[in-house]
Amino acid sequence: MPSLRLFGLRILLGLGCPLWAAGWVDLDVTRPRIGSPLQAQAAASEEPAPAFTCTWRRAGTDKRYAAEPVATTDSYTPTTDDLEHWIKFTATRADGETFEKEFFFSRLPVFYLTTDDGAAPSTAKEPHTGHLFAQGNEQWKSPYDGAMTIKTRGNTTLNYPKKPWKLKLDKKTKMFGIPKSKHWVLLANYNDQSMLRNRLAADFANDIGSLGMKSTWVECVLNGQWQGLYHFCEQIRIDEKRVDIHDWEDDAEGIAQAFARLHGLTADQADELEDQLCQDFTWVTRDSFSYHDASNQVTRAGKPSELYADYTQDISGGYLFEFSEEYDERAKFKTKSGVLSVRTMFNMPEFVDTNALMFNYCTNYLQHYWDACTSYDGYSKEDRPIAAYCDYASMVNYWLVMEMVGNRDAVRKSRYAYKDQGGKLVWGPVWDFDWGMGSMRVDASGEGWKCQETRGTTTQPNSVFKEWTDHPEFCTRLQTRYWQVRDRFAAMLGDRGLIAQYTNYLAEAGHANSAKWDPDYHLGSASFEADVDRLVTFLTTRLAWLDTQFKDVPTLLASVQQDTCTHYYTVDARRLPLAFEGRTGNRTIYQGKSLRTTFQPGGTSMVNVSIYVNGERIVTRLPRKNNLIDATIPAEAFTAPLGEPNCVSFVGYNSSGSVVARNYALVTVVSPGTVLMLR
Repeated sequence: MPSLRLFGLRILLGLGCPLWAAGWVDLDVTRPRIGSPLQAQAAASEEPAPAFTCTWRRAGTDKRYAAEPVATTDSYTPTTDDLEHWIKFTATRADGETFEKEFFFSRLPVFYLTTDDGAAPSTAKEPHTGHLFAQGNEQWKSPYDGAMTIKTRGNTTLNYPKKPWKLKLDKKTKMFGIPKSKHWVLLANYNDQSMLRNRLAADFANDIGSLGMKSTWVECVLNGQWQGLYHFCEQIRIDEKRVDIHDWEDDAEGIAQAFARLHGLTADQADELEDQLCQDFTWVTRDSFSYHDASNQVTRAGKPSELYADYTQDISGGYLFEFSEEYDERAKFKTKSGVLSVRTMFNMPEFVDTNALMFNYCTNYLQHYWDACTSYDGYSKEDRPIAAYCDYASMVNYWLVMEMVGNRDAVRKSRYAYKDQGGKLVWGPVWDFDWGMGSMRVDASGEGWKCQETRGTTTQPNSVFKEWTDHPEFCTRLQTRYWQVRDRFAAMLGDRGLIAQYTNYLAEAGHANSAKWDPDYHLGSASFEADVDRLVTFLTTRLAWLDTQFKDVPTLLASVQQDTCTHYYTVDARRLPLAFEGRTGNRTIYQGKSLRTTFQPGGTSMVNVSIYVNGERIVTRLPRKNNLIDATIPAEAFTAPLGEPNCVSFVGYNSSGSVVARNYALVTVVSPGTVLMLR
């Protein structure tokens, strides 16, 4: 499509039909702004310049044209009164010939999406080709004017009248300061009339070291019809600017391009081979493939290691997982650990199941991870701790994001993690918060745990967060991290915080959007302003409630473990009687380089104890002698920074190897040689 500089441009008439017109008037509306004049003038190609009269009309969002003009001059300067209106310009020559042009005026960028068949996308499996013009605003120039493919996306959200979409542009493009890509999403956020929840959660995640997709807001016009306010966002995918891990599909592209150069194939043939390699990953571990040239009826063999310098057979990474009850991707599997059953899908690579070695590697790895999470002591059947499989800090940050914003939806779905070659599982990106932060009437309270759902035979076997908080070392890290990030979270709520900034920016568009889309059944209030108030009230209440729960580690543990669940991995209520040598009040002085502790099991069936510091086993099955267990913990085991608590946990076993008791103590190294016993 030509630039929207002059009228060889697209005219959107009342019926929404895209037309091309030869222009004899220039009018640049690629970046209309408040206070910036729009000037109509004869096109430079017209000689002599024709005389013409002008009319500017303004209409609302759905009723396209108003009867009364707002100006009859050759220029018009938009004001705040024009926001969320269609503006139509008409030029009329002396001979009666007219030229017309219209655009939607907003503080935000505006996307004009036009499908080639004139139909609106209806299913995720039905892509429509078409054209996208992105109209700029005060901050941004127009970033894109070209071909696109559009289809619907999502699961539950597809049932709502306002549809979310997935876009694929014709070329990689930097959009509104967000790094280049072809792949984007337009989130409808039907349940979130404030349109803030997904952006706030992603901002907070990025701020504390987790991963959230970058985004902004746009208004959308589909085939000439205004659709309202949308959240324009990066699509979750493996990419050096998004989830930056090894990309097997990039390898397939590099191999296909090299093969095409070697054999003189056309660009279309190279694309065909790339698709073949992305849909059959057997070449990864075989180091071979074959390509059949249908036009010449010739089959050629290829060897990736000879074609592509970055070729690797390291299948330990390059995977993006989604854990969701929807279970609707091609490559998927379930892991079973106790009553926990996690439905796992491969977001990328989509066709990884074509390589059994890659698929089975991931299945086994995640099975061991969940086995460690659900065990009594945080160790898998391979006798390795949780931290051997997963980046522990990412678990902590991920949990905090979900609980601090109260994302009830995370109990069941939209949970992502990734694994790079040679690396551990990392939780993120965070995603899908339109059901969080009090958006639903059924869960509008800012108090209570939102992701700590107790599992049973009839509840959520796919809920994962309870397993993490069953371990005192995880709660110890949670409590420390909460107070490190708490003020960053609170800053969103201030008069100059993100909520205030975003609300001011979205005010007119948000109000117009909520007037068009009224999900009163879910929200109990359909206005943008009311939902922003609901959001602020929820988060303010939630922060105050969380402060009380995170007062200290014992308080947090008692809060998250207060359910009556009887699963085998739940913390046993019986406590080991602990004593520490040299303890005076809450202070203990190191004896040399070790800390000595004793247990007196009394009449219990306990015969030995294993000791763990910050999730790592330090002492294995130390035996009971003369009704006493005497243990020494080396000083170097306390790996937490000075002033932060180390969690020392104890697991007692009977003669048959069953767990009969657990306990923990918190040890804070105040200075070399001195520790503070917190419990």
